[in-house]
Amino acid sequence: MMVKVNFLWLLLIAGGLLVLLAVLYYRLTRERERLGFYRRVCEDMNFYFMRYDILRDMVSLSAPAAAMLGLESPVRNFSQRVKEEGSRPGLPLYPLDQCLRSYEKDRFIKVSRDGQPAHRLQLHAYIFRDSRNRARHVVGMMMDVTHQFHKEAKLTVKAEMDGLTRLHNSGTCRQFLERTIGTSGRALFILMDVDNFKSVNDTLGHQAGDLVLTVVANAMRKVMKGRGFLGRLGGDEFCCYIHLLEAEDDVDRLCDDLNRKVTEMCEEEKIAMRITLSIGAAILQGSMTYKDAYAKADKALYQSKERGRNTYTILS
Repeated sequence: MMVKVNFLWLLLIAGGLLVLLAVLYYRLTRERERLGFYRRVCEDMNFYFMRYDILRDMVSLSAPAAAMLGLESPVRNFSQRVKEEGSRPGLPLYPLDQCLRSYEKDRFIKVSRDGQPAHRLQLHAYIFRDSRNRARHVVGMMMDVTHQFHKEAKLTVKAEMDGLTRLHNSGTCRQFLERTIGTSGRALFILMDVDNFKSVNDTLGHQAGDLVLTVVANAMRKVMKGRGFLGRLGGDEFCCYIHLLEAEDDVDRLCDDLNRKVTEMCEEEKIAMRITLSIGAAILQGSMTYKDAYAKADKALYQSKERGRNTYTILS
């Protein structure tokens, strides 16, 4: 009888253990599913994760982070490798090092690998401490903000550039020139107007007028060859600014080349009127303001128009 009772108790205990194990397994499975769901959500939102074990000096990466950065996980002897290999843009450990340093303020970096598009990452780290307030782990989060970066860059370009000519617009020109003019020893500021532009619009139509403005902008790019700050101030008025005018710079030749190139390119576009420029160039010395520089170049431009247009005037 006693054996039978003990056996029943054993069965009950075994059954209870099985039920407990089943409950634990169910909860563990649900927890894994929940964590897997959050992981997929984070991956869909372009989040990448890393964890730095301070005592073991080891960085563990999530699979997407390791794939994106081209690193194997875990990265052992991390701090020693950073000292030996360095941490600067282009080096493998640079993103991880920057992420660990972003616990006070988010950082933004550019990461690129050979043959793959560059990623723009927003970094933030969280420090986890033990009961004695000693730092033990750092969890880093890297968010891919490439799409947002390019979207904002396009909006910035749209706000700063003239929609027709793709030169800097009037507001951008003024802001740039106000903070730049007077900060170099010798500079050059040029104003240009298209001669008889109203006649172009009245005779050939506004579509032809827009083409002329586009040609002028392209001619400026060709002549300047990437040098200087180019802008459209409004209507048919353009400007060019060279911050550091070298002694060997031939201002006369530059002005002549601008006018000649505009005429040539308009002829190539078969515009049915001869297109020329009136140009006023001001050589700037000392601590001049934007207002002073504009007035000086505008005076030179006025003199060019008084002399019959299709010419340039240089005031030094």
